[in-house]
Amino acid sequence: MKKNLSLVILSGALLLTPFQAPAELLIYKGTQKLNYNGQERTLAVNTKVFFVFDHETSQGVEISYATVNRIKSYHNNPITNLHVITVAGLNGKNSTALAYLRSQCDLDAGVSGEGILGRGPNSILTVNSNATVVFAKTLAGGGSGVSLSDGLDQAILVQGSTFLSFDRTQTIRSNAAGETLDNAAARLIAYVESLGYIGGFSRSASGMIATKTSFLPALPLIE
Repeated sequence: MKKNLSLVILSGALLLTPFQAPAELLIYKGTQKLNYNGQERTLAVNTKVFFVFDHETSQGVEISYATVNRIKSYHNNPITNLHVITVAGLNGKNSTALAYLRSQCDLDAGVSGEGILGRGPNSILTVNSNATVVFAKTLAGGGSGVSLSDGLDQAILVQGSTFLSFDRTQTIRSNAAGETLDNAAARLIAYVESLGYIGGFSRSASGMIATKTSFLPALPLIE
């Protein structure tokens, strides 16, 4: 698979600043638009997304759900190889990027940039009744990739974009209850299931798109 086809490169111009805040979860919700093209067919999918992020551990869980070919299904995707970068902007307008840690192979090859999962402008966010943090109010990402799991002659191109907004209500509810990342994800999955979505639209049949620029799955539902 080709990867990082639409990287946003984070270069030495970025200011790397430690993220200091109470150990609170941040919950975002939004949409993802995916376009599939391959095997003499096309498919457009509009997916809803929850993203739960624990900035103390820099781990997250993406819960995405959609109706495709009249089938309501969801998938949860743990994301563990992230770190937070604060980008110094003009006139003090800073942004946050959730970047993928470089692999040892990247480091050995002298790669100096990183792909990002999402980025957005900073704001003061209320994460609990008595706690606020400065973090991205929205997270945007986008990318493209190709799935080759069915062979070169059965390649599927995927393009996607994601836009998420800070969910103040869900975040405060989670932190007030003292939820862990796993607890919060389980609660949101239960909510998605209550809407009639069935666990696990498979990413394995046509493969996980190897891009590090967005929340970008490959659905095996081009029928």
